[in-house]
Parts: sequence; C-alpha cells; structure tokens
Amino acid sequence: MLKKFYSEYKDFLFIFCFAFLFMFVLNIQVVNGASMQPTLYNKDVLIGERISVYQDNIQRGDIITFNSDLPSTLGRKKILVKRVIGIPNDKVQIKNGLVYINDEQLTEDYIDNNTTFGDIELIVPKDKLFVLGDNRENSNDSRSPSVGLVDVKDVRNRVLFKVFSIGNLSDR
Repeated sequence: MLKKFYSEYKDFLFIFCFAFLFMFVLNIQVVNGASMQPTLYNKDVLIGERISVYQDNIQRGDIITFNSDLPSTLGRKKILVKRVIGIPNDKVQIKNGLVYINDEQLTEDYIDNNTTFGDIELIVPKDKLFVLGDNRENSNDSRSPSVGLVDVKDVRNRVLFKVFSIGNLSDR
C-alpha cells in the first residue's frame, strides 16, 4: 500500500520537499556589487541556510545576507551580503587601520588590503551584529550610519557556499 502511494504521489512529494527546503531551510542569493571582493564577486550565486538564523547561531566570521534600510531599485529594502565581525557583547574597535575584537587584533586573511578605515569603539548590543564587507575601501557596512549595526531579526541567512558566477569572469 505504501509502495502504491509513493508511486502515485512521488512527483508531488518531490516538489513539496523541494519547496519546503527552499522556503524554510535554504535560500538562493545573488551578490550585487563589489563590497565582498576578493571573497565574493558581483553576480556570484550563493546558497545560504536559515537554521543558524532561527537558532541564533550566527558566529564571528560568518558571511550573512540581511535586509537593510537602503532602498533597492525595486522599491524594497536592499539585501546586503557582509561578514560578521562582532556579535552581541563584543567590544569592536577600529583604530589605526586595524580591527580589534575584545582588545585583540583581528586576523583577516580574507581581505587584500589590511587597512580598515574608520575610528570606532563600541560594544555590540544584544540582538545586533557588527558587519563589514571584505572590500573595506568599497563597502557600505556597519561603519556607515546608513547601514549601522544589523538587527538579528533582519538576517535572512548564513551563506554556505558560492554555486557559480553569472558575472564577468574578467573582473577576478
């Protein structure tokens, strides 16, 4: 009986499982801009997961996508892709071009130019994240008043990996 049910409804079950997976667990996002270079490039296609977001399990170093207050060309909130630098209760300092977390210099092998502009010292509040783009010279991130600290409820997903790029490969 179970075999008959499966054979009759397998296409429906497959579609249902696939839809459930992409509605509640996984997410596809396309990078828009150069703020995460050299890690991610314009028009890279990313797969992200939402379970870490639901479980409040975002960690330092994670790359996340989130809703910002910046307007997009479609009239909705712009979705940004950034790296988490500070989590709640972290002391974040940017001074002399370097980033410090809890008074220890952050090692950032993922950026080309080891200089981060700004003069910041703050404690990340509860339910907030401090984020930076890997391309520090060309990133609208937590250093900017237009983005600021990211509310955890605005996080869409944690990026797992890049699938492929639909952009110009000569940009790399």
